[in-house]
Amino acid sequence: MITNARALETTYVPKDLEHRDGKISQFATALEPLTHGVGGEHSLIFGPSGLGKTTLAKFVVRKLREESFGVRRAYWDCMSGSSKTEVPMGSLRTPG
Repeated sequence: MITNARALETTYVPKDLEHRDGKISQFATALEPLTHGVGGEHSLIFGPSGLGKTTLAKFVVRKLREESFGVRRAYWDCMSGSSKTEVPMGSLRTPG
């Protein structure tokens, strides 16, 4: 049951993602080179609707942003893949 209506807002990112430590670490490791101005690894997050793919991506980018001033924003184009629900994280990049 959702007890915080704010969780339904598209801009909402939780302070912590419980039981996702492995996925968070795996994704953050793939994107870590971005904090040094080098391209990160191509990553694909996939799964059923409502699983938390977008939330995971936003959460990890926020953590990288907090830990390194080199990552100021991120971009993902959900419309370019063969499925409208894909989040092709290979297109995640720092401004420049």
